[in-house]
Amino acid sequence: MTLEHVTLIWQSGVDFGFKAGVAVGVVAGVALAWLWGRWVRSR
Repeated sequence: MTLEHVTLIWQSGVDFGFKAGVAVGVVAGVALAWLWGRWVRSR
């Protein structure tokens, strides 16, 4: 395990974590918007 190897793994892990976080945020935002729309219409 060289330092370059560790850095490469760390960067790919951060990149994956960032993409996963963005995906979760987008899904949560869409779900909240949909629930909000339903709630407003049902009143």
